[in-house]
Amino acid sequence: MGDALWFDLGEGFGRFSMYEFCLITGLKCVGSTHLPVVESRLISRYFSAVRGVSRENLELQISNAKFDNDDDAVKLSLLYILFCIPLSNASSVKIDPTFFSLADNLDVFNDFSWGVIAWEATRAAICNIVENRMSSTRLPKTKFDKARYSISGFPHALLVWVYETIPAISSKFTSKYEKAIPRMLSWTTAVNVSYDHTVITVMTARGHNRYDHLVITVMTTCA
Repeated sequence: MGDALWFDLGEGFGRFSMYEFCLITGLKCVGSTHLPVVESRLISRYFSAVRGVSRENLELQISNAKFDNDDDAVKLSLLYILFCIPLSNASSVKIDPTFFSLADNLDVFNDFSWGVIAWEATRAAICNIVENRMSSTRLPKTKFDKARYSISGFPHALLVWVYETIPAISSKFTSKYEKAIPRMLSWTTAVNVSYDHTVITVMTARGHNRYDHLVITVMTTCA
């Protein structure tokens, strides 16, 4: 797949593509993602005073619990969940109004190819991080400089992929239930994993005793 991300794992390369993303999340990853441009009844009814609806606006409306009927409460709650998990982003980012029109028809909403959009958002976020890191002129403070990123889209899918791809991490920090579907439901962790702890675990498994290179380096295949 041309849109795959390849990660240098030291002893080989790991592929993270829409195929792995689909198997992990169970989201629908086939079909059209065309969104017809139509006026949204939900926006007109509940957000007429807002110029561009964000997740913050959705959360406030749901917290107020002021709806004309239960169906509207369900529709707005589904949108809130959608933009908190598979299409996560900063809470102030404006939501495409066509998603509100889509939510007004639950049959169409439930059959929509959310996996395609979630994968594209996740891939774009990872590529942006890599490109920004490579173009950064900031000098590292140490030989193994800590970099912290905020990944939008569905970063949990990438985390599960790491569990499945790097046994040194999954065996140390997780438990797996073999028959769970989709695959992301197979993994649980009961500990808070620190950055340093993860690095030490992987380096020890590889026989390294110094932080002299990145644990995982994404290949520059984001163009």
